[in-house]
Amino acid sequence: MKPLRLFWLIILIPAAVFSVTEFDAKLKELNQAIVEQPQNPAFYFERAVILKKIGETEMAVSDYRKVIELKPGFHSSYYNLGNIYLAKGEYQSAIDNYNTAIKLKLKFVYALNNRANAYIKLGQTNSAFSDYTASILTDTNFAYPFYNRGLIYFSWKKYELALADFYRATDLLPNYTNAFMYIIKTYVEIFRLEADAAELSPAIQSESKDLAELNEGLIPEKEQPKPVIATQENKTGNQDVPYQAQQYVKIGKVLMTAEQYRAAIDHYSRAIQIAPDYTEAYQERAKAYTALDENKLALEDYTKALELIQNKAEIAGPVFTNQIVLQLTNKTAQAVTNKLALAFTNIGTPGVTNKTPVNLIATNKPAKLSPAQSAKIHYDMGGIYLKEKSYDKALAEFSLALGLDPEMAGAYFMRGYTYELKGKFSEAIADYSAAFKKDGNLLNALFFRANLYLMKNMYAEAVKDYTYLIGKKPEYTHAYFYRALGYKLMGKHDLAVADYQKTVALDPKYTEAYYNLGNIYFIEDKFDEAVKSYGKVIEIDPGYVNAYINRGIAYKKMNQFELAIADFNKALAISPQLPKVHFSIGNLCLSKKEYAEALQNYNIALELEPSYAEAYNNRGNVFYELGKYDDALKDYNQAVKLKLSVADYYYNRGITYLAMKKNSEALADFEKTIALDPKFAKAYFSLGKICFNSQKKELAKKYFQKSADLGYEEAKKVLKEYFK
Repeated sequence: MKPLRLFWLIILIPAAVFSVTEFDAKLKELNQAIVEQPQNPAFYFERAVILKKIGETEMAVSDYRKVIELKPGFHSSYYNLGNIYLAKGEYQSAIDNYNTAIKLKLKFVYALNNRANAYIKLGQTNSAFSDYTASILTDTNFAYPFYNRGLIYFSWKKYELALADFYRATDLLPNYTNAFMYIIKTYVEIFRLEADAAELSPAIQSESKDLAELNEGLIPEKEQPKPVIATQENKTGNQDVPYQAQQYVKIGKVLMTAEQYRAAIDHYSRAIQIAPDYTEAYQERAKAYTALDENKLALEDYTKALELIQNKAEIAGPVFTNQIVLQLTNKTAQAVTNKLALAFTNIGTPGVTNKTPVNLIATNKPAKLSPAQSAKIHYDMGGIYLKEKSYDKALAEFSLALGLDPEMAGAYFMRGYTYELKGKFSEAIADYSAAFKKDGNLLNALFFRANLYLMKNMYAEAVKDYTYLIGKKPEYTHAYFYRALGYKLMGKHDLAVADYQKTVALDPKYTEAYYNLGNIYFIEDKFDEAVKSYGKVIEIDPGYVNAYINRGIAYKKMNQFELAIADFNKALAISPQLPKVHFSIGNLCLSKKEYAEALQNYNIALELEPSYAEAYNNRGNVFYELGKYDDALKDYNQAVKLKLSVADYYYNRGITYLAMKKNSEALADFEKTIALDPKFAKAYFSLGKICFNSQKKELAKKYFQKSADLGYEEAKKVLKEYFK
């Protein structure tokens, strides 16, 4: 057999290029070479490399020691021995061998890195830190020590420094899986995110918490670091997108969870720089721009995403073609007076910030687009237009989304919400119904529909929806609250009270429920209960002005005038410019015949609200009591002018005319009073007086009798005395 003539340079040949069969053949050649040249260290070194590869570590150790015996100054033998001892868990022996390797080769960065790993195993973190730093200073392009030092910073909770090292590691090795995972984990720690936020990088869940276990293990014997190869589980479905770009998008999503939108944008932009055709990166960046209200940039990104989708579809051939014909009105949306604003405050505007929108140009011909992905983009663009109050554009985008994906329940819901904001309640109800039909778990659609039923005075339908919601979610507080409102509007006060009580049982701080409960008690003349309910409101929210006002009025009804005044003054202390409070104080003073104070407060109320008809009427009452009929008449005239259909104002003006001996004018006002309120007993009585004084006794008797029949005691006395 011809002897092998191997030179020392053979150690630069990667052993990994051999198959198992080739290893066997190579070992046979090396064994023969050693027999022929027993003093050649190159053969022992190469055989040691192969023996380690096939798991014969003890034999490999023996060969490395033989190399050292033959060539004591060869640093790679000590280094590879250190790697074997590190893998076996003999950390001090590993350190001893790395020490020798480093003495023989002062800037041996791989030995410094792996010695640091051994120090970590022994709990000598400071020594490890020094070695990682020395390795970095020696070779700034060596990724592993940056990652490993980052782990130490992470364990010390020096998160910003850890991030700097992890990012540097990924710059050097774009496929460095562990470094990307720890970037995500560091952000999770910094922003104290919920544990499931880390699911954006599932592999983090299986990482050992033992810092040493996470260190990059060994540098290959040939001193050539191998990049980490992205495994299948690290793919995101974008096989044509570089792994590094995918990871930047993944990090961006974590930052979005932490509401770090600007930082998220930076990561999405990095992904786009690496992969300019990365559709998901544009979509996610658009979401971040939307969260920052940078809607123009968001729409540009969504437009770009649609272009990319269309380009891919054109390459693959037509996938979907649909012509959407929209008939949108240019009519300005009417202002919506939303009596149910609390529902929207508590529930929020669903879908606006969590979904993604469709383009800046005409988008009602979405041909050759991927339907599902394009529908989602149209949906999200609708959300942007909705935020901008561009309701017609929002409607167009939601309709396009539904044209692409008719099963998209969320698009029906958001289109319904947009119709509602435009005041088109019937269309909104239809869309809420469609949304709930498509997705029976979308309970908000039913809730919003019920709210609109209330606004359209369809109380039975509203109550039916709220009842269904309560059946599905027995703890649905808002459903009880609004069902109570429905019952109240239907006149079913007992059921309303029960629902309000259930509401506050579920949420003891639900002020509106206590307030509305107080109002029902007030209507039913249960003033003690009303006072308790208003008191509960004030206990929860000391700044709730209307609770002070209504409790003050309840105290007045109970003749507890001092308590009433105290509540009115508290309301004024919170909001001095409230005409209603001054009006209520004026009423209280009027009932106590404190006319000067009453006039003062009515005057203030009218200064604050010049169209306050009730204040004109009641100030007229003060002037009437003071015998100032001309002033009283002016105020009653103004009250009638502001509100033509209030019977009280005509009656008050009528008795003023009567006091001024203007019987014909008085007669006309009393007749108008009865026309507006056929059960107004005092008006019949006043008509009877006019007829009696005009010697129309039979007609007078008729009016007095009608007044008496309505329960007016004064009329009964007149009948008894004058018409026996």
